[in-house]
Amino acid sequence: MTKDDSTAQHLSQDSNCDDFQPPQQQKPFQVVLVDIKEATFGNIRCVEKPLEESAKELNFVALSYRWGEVQETVIDTHLGYIASITSFDLEDFCLLCCMMTHEPDLKSIKYVWVDAICVDQTNHERRKATIYQMTNIYEKATYILAVPDLHRRYLTNVSSENKILMEYIHCLDHREYIYHLIQQNIDQLHELDNKFLNEIEVPEDRTLRQLLAKYTTYLANGFTTSQKLYYDSIHPEDGLDFLCEIYRASLPTSHEDVDLIKNATQKEHVNAATVEDGPSNESSLDYIKAAGLLEEEEESRWMKIGKRNKLWTYELIKRKNAILQTIRWLEDLIVDWASRVWVISEYHIAKKKNNMKYCFIQLSIRDTKDLLFFNFDFTNPAFSSAVEKLNVYGITYQRNSNPVHLGFHHTMINQLTTQTFFEMMLKSKATKNEDRFYAILPNSKYQAKANQVADWKISNLMSVKLKLFEIMDTRDKWIFLFLSGYVGSSSTYEVLPTFCSSNIYWGLIKTHINDYQCNFDINNETSAITLHHSNDLHLHYLQLTPKHYYVSNVKPGGVYASRIKNQLCRQLQLDDHSLIEIVCLPENDENFNSYDGSTELYYSWIELIGSFEENKWILRKPDINYKPSELNRHVNADNRTFFNLY
Repeated sequence: MTKDDSTAQHLSQDSNCDDFQPPQQQKPFQVVLVDIKEATFGNIRCVEKPLEESAKELNFVALSYRWGEVQETVIDTHLGYIASITSFDLEDFCLLCCMMTHEPDLKSIKYVWVDAICVDQTNHERRKATIYQMTNIYEKATYILAVPDLHRRYLTNVSSENKILMEYIHCLDHREYIYHLIQQNIDQLHELDNKFLNEIEVPEDRTLRQLLAKYTTYLANGFTTSQKLYYDSIHPEDGLDFLCEIYRASLPTSHEDVDLIKNATQKEHVNAATVEDGPSNESSLDYIKAAGLLEEEEESRWMKIGKRNKLWTYELIKRKNAILQTIRWLEDLIVDWASRVWVISEYHIAKKKNNMKYCFIQLSIRDTKDLLFFNFDFTNPAFSSAVEKLNVYGITYQRNSNPVHLGFHHTMINQLTTQTFFEMMLKSKATKNEDRFYAILPNSKYQAKANQVADWKISNLMSVKLKLFEIMDTRDKWIFLFLSGYVGSSSTYEVLPTFCSSNIYWGLIKTHINDYQCNFDINNETSAITLHHSNDLHLHYLQLTPKHYYVSNVKPGGVYASRIKNQLCRQLQLDDHSLIEIVCLPENDENFNSYDGSTELYYSWIELIGSFEENKWILRKPDINYKPSELNRHVNADNRTFFNLY
């Protein structure tokens, strides 16, 4: 089992709500820090420093990472406790410290804070004091350093594919190229390209190399610019092969190569009449000769047909595939790291001082030691304007799409700057659901509620959703309801409350987060959507007061309607003789009866099914096939009509 989150969540599996409350005695807090230079030699030396020291006196780096689960390593901190490390391999941590001593912005900083070492797990009071100071520790840090692959030993342990990929990256050693590609350092990329072309013995023909650089996707230009021809973007090998053939045809000895191929692979006597008559079962290839060549080493067999120089094309293809695979893997690591609730808290703290850097252990090599770590500028993320202009679907769904570096930065920007409050609360990963509130609320407009979390008794995700419907403002509640009832959100709506039981579809969340006027009276905003509890039914329900709604004149029927009615009667004690109706509730203040068929209505409405007489309703999956004539609009001018949604 993976321990999901960094920081407070993974400090201990038995931590509880009390750990997030202020300690009884308010003594000056001593933060434990690791000496970076000592760690580069494999020596873990810890010191205690008053956290409230001035910034000039206390400089340290705070790590943000995703925990793995590896074999336990124990170390003596020399501060009265033994640290047990299971979240990362100690050698990788020491390598990271070595990288920090060479990084221009960090090499003058003496200490690093990492929770796996700097929190005394053996002393409940000290652990509790550290957890309570967690936000303060990250706020006091000179830099927050994100390391999405610090748990790489865990990655190799759980997946043979991860292990093969990481070994592959080291063997081919294109890490420096990947570093400069992410930064789009064109001059360095050209220099590394030329070095590689010489190593794989690409012909030193100036025109050939110019064509390779401009019209194929295997060098810097191909990685960093969009391809003009769609075919070349999805079949890049074709352009390379074509260029190779026209180059060979330009050579004065090209006809000799054809003769060599024939002599090496064809039969000595071929029936001329058979050849002239066109295709037949008779082949001019000599099976034994061709098979003999295929059994030889690749360089030898190519030389025998005069095409030794074509081997460089395969080296180009191999390098490109390795680079693309590595970039996509790094993107996946970023998504995995950034989706943890406590990591979300950490990068929101970094946003305040704009002091976040990130790096990858996997890219650490001798030649890159003095290169800067990557900076993430929250005020103006790298390549943000270029990313905005890209076809987002091209980046998302075409994993080999160019420009490669913009796809990488799209992932970073999307994860760190565009996540909505709902995504951070519900799409993120947390071992304990209460931590969603502890981690996210302090960085939201609901921060005043954070000190109440211990009293909420949060257990599962449905209890999280119920509490959100209680504490959020009216507009957010309204949006949340429509996220839950949207046609793409999966649920049978057989579990009550139906407004909390769906799996939200996040693909079109920006459709719901907009500036349109919501379908409730702004003068009656506080009562537009409110959470209640029925003492008779022992169920929660939402009371909705829309400005207008639609009643379907297509009455529900068949087996489905019978099942829904049985559910209403069983769960909500609905009378067997009650008339079942369908109500369509628009999210925004728009008139569906004026719908002209040019847009899809179901993006912005939910459907209720139930009884007007007893005012008991549940959500149902919206029908996307309604015609405007099948919906009768009702304006709720005096706000007298409301719906009790269970």
